[in-house]
Amino acid sequence: MRKSTDNVSSLPAGVKSHAEKVGRYGIPAVLFVFYFIYVLAYIDPAMIYSSNGFNLPSFIRYLHEKERNATVVHEPSRYSGDGYILECSPRYFRDLFSAPGGLTKLIVTLVIYSCNYSVIGAFVITGLAGLLFYLFLLVVRRDGGDMPSIVPAVPALVVLYIAHLYELDALAYVVPITGALAFIILFRRLSGSGNLRQAATLIVISWTSWYLLQWASLLLLAIVLLDALFIRRHRLPLLIAAGCNAGLFFLIEGRFLVLGDAVRAETFFARPWPPVILIAWFPLIILLGHLRPGSIFGALRARRNAPLTRLTTEFFLVTLLTAIVVTSARLNPVLRDVRAMARTVHHLQNKQWDEVLDDDFSTQFRNFPEKSGPLQRYLIHARDRCLAETGLLGEKMFSFPQATFSPEPLLLRQSLLDHGFPLWAAAAKLFMELGLVNYAEKTIGELMECMGPYPFLMWERSLLHLAKNNQQAASVYLKKLSAMPFYRKEARQLLAILGDSSAIAAHPRIEHLRSCMDTTDYYFLSCNEEGLLRHLLGANPKNRLAFDYLQAYYLMTGKAGKLIDEIRNAPSLGYTTLPRHWEEGICVYLTREDGNPADAAEHIARISPATFRRFDRFMQMYFSLEGDPSAAKKLGPLFGSTYYYFYSFESTYGEKR
Repeated sequence: MRKSTDNVSSLPAGVKSHAEKVGRYGIPAVLFVFYFIYVLAYIDPAMIYSSNGFNLPSFIRYLHEKERNATVVHEPSRYSGDGYILECSPRYFRDLFSAPGGLTKLIVTLVIYSCNYSVIGAFVITGLAGLLFYLFLLVVRRDGGDMPSIVPAVPALVVLYIAHLYELDALAYVVPITGALAFIILFRRLSGSGNLRQAATLIVISWTSWYLLQWASLLLLAIVLLDALFIRRHRLPLLIAAGCNAGLFFLIEGRFLVLGDAVRAETFFARPWPPVILIAWFPLIILLGHLRPGSIFGALRARRNAPLTRLTTEFFLVTLLTAIVVTSARLNPVLRDVRAMARTVHHLQNKQWDEVLDDDFSTQFRNFPEKSGPLQRYLIHARDRCLAETGLLGEKMFSFPQATFSPEPLLLRQSLLDHGFPLWAAAAKLFMELGLVNYAEKTIGELMECMGPYPFLMWERSLLHLAKNNQQAASVYLKKLSAMPFYRKEARQLLAILGDSSAIAAHPRIEHLRSCMDTTDYYFLSCNEEGLLRHLLGANPKNRLAFDYLQAYYLMTGKAGKLIDEIRNAPSLGYTTLPRHWEEGICVYLTREDGNPADAAEHIARISPATFRRFDRFMQMYFSLEGDPSAAKKLGPLFGSTYYYFYSFESTYGEKR
């Protein structure tokens, strides 16, 4: 052992100094460069912004609980967000700062809105984690602590784990912690040595932190108490001031103020990890740092003459902890499904149809169709919507998983009875594109009631009101939107032409809504998908989206005869050739006992020879495997994307298996 120490001690002073600088600055630099790249490339902050308000982690967690226990009750209020909505108006800021904790909510909201731009969002999230890292270093080093990088890396990596949730509500705990550390540094610099000055400074700073950041004042008081117990000679005034302030905080919150859960000090004691671990970490480490000589940092202090060994150890520990956090988040089944839904929500909102079609959802469809719930319905709906928008619904529909002879994923009609807000939003958007204006308005209204007045909902609702010539109602939402980022320009443009009916009619979205608007009155749930789509085609026979969905409905429900009846209307909608699945539907119809060749006679000549050859080959192999329980698996690689495979086995081969 002595020989080893002597060898290390013989290192030149320059090498020691360089190693210490690398440990102090190099390891954090490497950590946060990786942090930024990972947040940008894997998490993609733009998807966090698109998911704002849906509270996807709680919804997905409920779905997983439901799989294990069918009696779990879905509580709507449990899955609504905390309303992080930004508005640039005097009234908004007046209301925000009229109660304690306003600064916390503003900062969290600004972080969420910064995520609308992926690079900026990644920079802000990384910057917040880095600020937490270095403020903690400053607090501990003020006490003479020699803290390894692994210790402040823990809260920074907890923030990274939070980012995997695609819902940044938990930053309502990170922001007050960061503020509390800053206020501790400020208190230490201003308090001086006099008893009265220390007590007065503590009172001013603690109440300021309480007003701006709410329960951050409790963390501030906890660390001040540790300082008083271990560092300061005259402890009694600080102990009395800290205890009185803490008691007053709880008294005022409990008796005189009605505050939101996001900023109440009491919610600290009711939260699961990661917030509780994150909050408790700081006083715990500071307490251990004060304990001398049995400190957890004592071994590191004793090895200051071994800088290379310490540098290697610290780098290994930080790398290991980062790998553990990233791996656990990526393997967590709830977070994995959250990411799949967040990506789909983002792509649908931004009309990125190809991205949805290219995404790999094999994990979500691993046990499909045996395991089929709201998440699978949502992903099927999203894929079908993207295929329809790109004109490929009749061509590639069965290249992806489809529900077993159930039309529910097409319109998500029954899903509106459940509190799955992403499903509601997707259905409302499709209703608008199809022309089901009344039901789009009803669904968006219920979303606003449950989630809050999010700008993307108000924007769609204002367009619906304008399409129905209700300018007065539309103006209410447009005036609100005119003060909201990312919607200000469009809202002000519509407000400027609100009195000009011809200008409103020429607006592309309004023109589309009016051209395909359903003009029939009926109760939505009393009418099935076929009836809804036929009403739309009755109002506008040129509504190609409704026609494609109607044909998809007939394929999904095995009504090939009705599919053939509607094909005669295809040329008027721009079809010069038949989509592949329609051809396959005709082939299936011709093999059925109730199939009448005369009904399909005019269309048989339009079926491509390749479709006939593929169908003949499928039938030969199908009959050769009759009675074989593995027939579906054997035929899947060759015919899994065809309608006759779906019709025969009540399933698609779908995602990679």
